Amino acid sequence: WGAAFAPSLLTGLISNGRFGTFWIVRMIVIAVLLALALFMLLVKQRPRLVNSVLPSINLLLGALLFAAISLSSHASAVSNNIVVLAVLADWLHLMAAALWVGGMLYITTTYLPVLTRKPVAERAHSLVTLIPYFSPLALAGVAIMAVTGPFSATIHLSSWVQLFTTAYGRALTVKILLVGALMTTSAIHVLLIRPRLKREYYKYAYAIEGVTYNQARQVKLREGRMTTLTRRLMGVLRWEPLLGVGIIVCVGLMNVFAGTLTPIAAPTQPTTTKPAAAFNTTVKTTDNKFTVKLNVN
Repeated sequence: WGAAFAPSLLTGLISNGRFGTFWIVRMIVIAVLLALALFMLLVKQRPRLVNSVLPSINLLLGALLFAAISLSSHASAVSNNIVVLAVLADWLHLMAAALWVGGMLYITTTYLPVLTRKPVAERAHSLVTLIPYFSPLALAGVAIMAVTGPFSATIHLSSWVQLFTTAYGRALTVKILLVGALMTTSAIHVLLIRPRLKREYYKYAYAIEGVTYNQARQVKLREGRMTTLTRRLMGVLRWEPLLGVGIIVCVGLMNVFAGTLTPIAAPTQPTTTKPAAAFNTTVKTTDNKFTVKLNVN
């Protein structure tokens, strides 16, 4: 480990070759993004023009960061005739993951904490109104990942066996399982929980408009069902990004273990030869005057 982190080795990596160039680009972009994040956190009163251009700047820097990552990752370590397609597929894959998983992280870390302080009726109304706007973006991210993921796998893997015999393949297998689990949980709250919550909210809103004494129990029942579904949906949205974080970790491990795709030749067993048996023969000359004996040990 000491040799792996030797200053001379690290200096050589970042000062020579394509990897070092794009690694420096990555560090510069990350530093600029952190500076922008601090600016947005500390400076609350900003001009309207600044507020209007900040999202575009962040998007541009994010795309540049993913491009630098793709150009310095295993995607660029392929043959020259497909390197452009490999890098483009990897970049689109990262952008799609950011669109899908990043959106879920924003919902969990920013949207839900604000929503928790609202009354249950406002929470339900917000969930059934705002969350559907994210669904097309999430579906676009899933569609892009569904195309670029298998394409990248066919480029980097030469056999299905490598999914289980290499560290890269095992990380990819875990990533596929996590993506499947994430798609399942997304389908559950999009197709099951959210439609039920929407129906219960509109029933509750209709019942509460003209509440009479006889309708009070009905309103209470609707409110209880709406509260249960709201908590259930918020719980799924709160824990769903953990699967996304696992996917991001697997992507990082795939970059680390890309070298394991080169099959390591199995050590050859030394061939053992059995000692030859002794050879004995006797030969007479044609005139029968001499006899020759040959012994080979």
